[in-house]
Amino acid sequence: MEALMSAQFNTLVLNDKLFPVGIIAWQQAVQMCLDGGARRIQAYPGRFVRSARLDVPWPSVILDPSRTVRLGLTANRRNVIARDRFACQYCGVEPRNGVGHPNTDLLTIDHVVPRCQAEYGYVESWYDGVCVPVSSWENLVAACEPCNLRKAGRTPEEAGMPLLSVPTSPGIFTSIRILVSRVKAMPATWEPYLEL
Repeated sequence: MEALMSAQFNTLVLNDKLFPVGIIAWQQAVQMCLDGGARRIQAYPGRFVRSARLDVPWPSVILDPSRTVRLGLTANRRNVIARDRFACQYCGVEPRNGVGHPNTDLLTIDHVVPRCQAEYGYVESWYDGVCVPVSSWENLVAACEPCNLRKAGRTPEEAGMPLLSVPTSPGIFTSIRILVSRVKAMPATWEPYLEL
């Protein structure tokens, strides 16, 4: 899935309730439509896949009734920063580049309960006492570099730096938002289906 996001003109996949369940390469979407497993809902204007006998509109949005929501995104740097809406979870700063897009180079990942306090790779969650892996969704947040350095090897309470939100594993809506954040320019044809 990671490599697909760099390609242009990806295809948004909807389930039978018109709920977004993933993003795939346009080539895969064309094949699914030709095989009869999916149905094209929207096409990219003026774009066609052509062969000697066939002109197929380039699918922008398809309906695949067999698809279910794909949860289980990896708790990596890019996904955690997207879950946290590209903002430091300690001070709220949202670094932007010259054209107003999020500047993820100015954000780091912070272990809420530091790795140095982990026993056998697990920590006690700072907010509910449940034991979680040290690098899990529930123990990682986006942080600007100054806040990360200031907090250092302490918990938010020890550092006197309360979190703006509780880190959790992403649900369905957040997972879709994370997937869409990987697409450089969201096609206008997707917008009606992504009003989450």
